[in-house]
Amino acid sequence: MRPSASAARRGTPPSSNSCRSWPKRDWCAATKSSAHIYETTRPREWTQRQLAGDLLQRAFGGSAKSLVMGALSARKASREELAEIRKLLDQFEKESR
Repeated sequence: MRPSASAARRGTPPSSNSCRSWPKRDWCAATKSSAHIYETTRPREWTQRQLAGDLLQRAFGGSAKSLVMGALSARKASREELAEIRKLLDQFEKESR
């Protein structure tokens, strides 16, 4: 993905879902000839955890139950997905004891 010339001059990341609102320290740019290639400095799991935590607070008032029910009601989950979610919840419960 190429940033606009003005974005490159300002030192801001290109407009994309993964880096639009993140602070400068969470992305970096490598210059290859005249094109800028942006890549994150954080793993995908970290970004997803941050986004989920932010969404949990802003949209669901901190209620994990409301977040999960909102996600499950937004689109039908397959039996396999529901089984995996149950397994993950059981594992999470065991680890948090």
